[in-house]
Amino acid sequence: MLNKIKNNPVMAFFTSFRLMYQFSLGVVVPFWSIILLNAGWETLEITYFFAISAFVVFLFGGIVGKFADYIGKKKMILTGLIIQACFFTLYFFFVQNSTVILIARVFEIFAFMLIGMVGLSALEDYLEDSERGFWTGMFLGIGAIGMMVGPVIAGYIAEVHLPKILLILSAVITVLSMLVLYKIPIKHNKLKHKFSYSDLNPLNEVKRFLQFRKLRGMALLGILMNSKAQIYAIFFPIFVIETLGLPIYYVGYLYSIPVFFHLFQAIFGKYFDKFSTEAGVLIGVSLSSLAMFMFPYINNLWSLIIMLCVYGIGSSIWNVTAWSLMGSIAKKYEMEAEVNGTYMSIAKLGVFVTTLFLSLIHISEPTRRT
Repeated sequence: MLNKIKNNPVMAFFTSFRLMYQFSLGVVVPFWSIILLNAGWETLEITYFFAISAFVVFLFGGIVGKFADYIGKKKMILTGLIIQACFFTLYFFFVQNSTVILIARVFEIFAFMLIGMVGLSALEDYLEDSERGFWTGMFLGIGAIGMMVGPVIAGYIAEVHLPKILLILSAVITVLSMLVLYKIPIKHNKLKHKFSYSDLNPLNEVKRFLQFRKLRGMALLGILMNSKAQIYAIFFPIFVIETLGLPIYYVGYLYSIPVFFHLFQAIFGKYFDKFSTEAGVLIGVSLSSLAMFMFPYINNLWSLIIMLCVYGIGSSIWNVTAWSLMGSIAKKYEMEAEVNGTYMSIAKLGVFVTTLFLSLIHISEPTRRT
């Protein structure tokens, strides 16, 4: 597999960029709840922090994808990196001011869309259907190394220093990833029709997306999968520290377990390219759902590890097969960035509703701080 990357310079740069970008997220994302609790936030405010991210993606996901096809994907990704570096630095200085941070969150999530969704669609432009699963899996799998190593390193740093120092570390890595992006010869496939103000209406993109039967199914599954991931992101760090009574660096260790299985996405992708991408989607959803059903019965470290392994295998298979399936449809109709963006927009609507529901559950509960 490494030889295939070595013999394909474009893919080498794509995967290197993904590795650095995911590392920049890996040192922060698993620790968001801890960073905010440490800064004096209430649990309700933290759920708002996550809800805003879902709502921003819902509003602008499809629009961002279409504008990437208009303006050029490389310009959009670079803009996202600049925004992310600036606002992670802003978080560091104003993390105790929830109003400032919630406003800044809007811009930071906008940057996430520019980098993550547009970056994946830029890769899909280069792929043929016969190897789409393999290269999508390679891209996502190598990126998972960053998301796996980042939390382990960050856990030790957060144990010794204030957790918010992780924000500065992430900003520095984001700046360095710009150097790798510069080397990638990203294609610019312009849309065939001219810009119109109707392109600013997110509902237009949703309607077009839902015209395709397979994409309608992916929209429903995406809502389900992303809602589960949101619950995991908010409560997993708090559960590890407060319920199991483990040190903060255990959050990094345990968060890396499901990410470890994402290293094998190229293998899963190659297998389901030959077998059935649709079957891979269903298997991934089933396994990750099984893991979530196990969660209420977790009462010790080893049962948590087993649950995380099942969740990791399921989410890994889902991730590569879902993006491969949508990528093949999008390329057929020359709307790669638009499909990726609109899918995330629809999926995050479910996340937004889930997060608001969680905030209602916890609105009257007293918050314990670490």
